[in-house]
Amino acid sequence: MTLHEAIERVLKESGHPMMLKEIASKINANHYYERNDKRPLKANQVYARVKKTPRSI
Repeated sequence: MTLHEAIERVLKESGHPMMLKEIASKINANHYYERNDKRPLKANQVYARVKKTPRSI
């Protein structure tokens, strides 16, 4: 699963807006996405991905 797909899945599951740290924590806890270096996902990575994504999604 890509990071974009993981973010989308977490937001759909929650049904409400979430803070970046909450999104990253849920992705890490559920193992939806794994970084290449195997370290936990950080909120700034979620921010960077969301910033690049069009609002229509």
